[in-house]
Amino acid sequence: MSYNARLATSQAATATTGIAVAVAGTSDGSWLDLAYAQPGSEIHARVTMTVKTTSAVMTPSIQVSNDQSTTYTYSTGTATAAGNGSEVITSAILGTNGALPWKFARVRITVSGASTVAADDKIAISWSYLRDTVTG
Repeated sequence: MSYNARLATSQAATATTGIAVAVAGTSDGSWLDLAYAQPGSEIHARVTMTVKTTSAVMTPSIQVSNDQSTTYTYSTGTATAAGNGSEVITSAILGTNGALPWKFARVRITVSGASTVAADDKIAISWSYLRDTVTG
């Protein structure tokens, strides 16, 4: 089997979760172990933000780490989701523009603009990357 034939798109999705922070705070997704990603492949996170709270604004970013303790913001999304009292759903794709020289990545949602959040405010994250189907 040729090397290119062994490559496959892989996805790791999380369940939709509530934003369990006071606004003006952050909420972190689960860590993605980048050992499963094919070296040299781009890694993308599709973030779906559902906001109902008036004036609440969500902004996604990708964070990276080698130990899941010390983190660095890799990129910040240009899409934001802003609540207006009705449910507003916004999706954004955050990419790495090449391979990440890190062991782990996660999505962080920064929430600002209101004093409280509702149970209707939530996020869902889905990762996409290439992996070697023989070795990974």
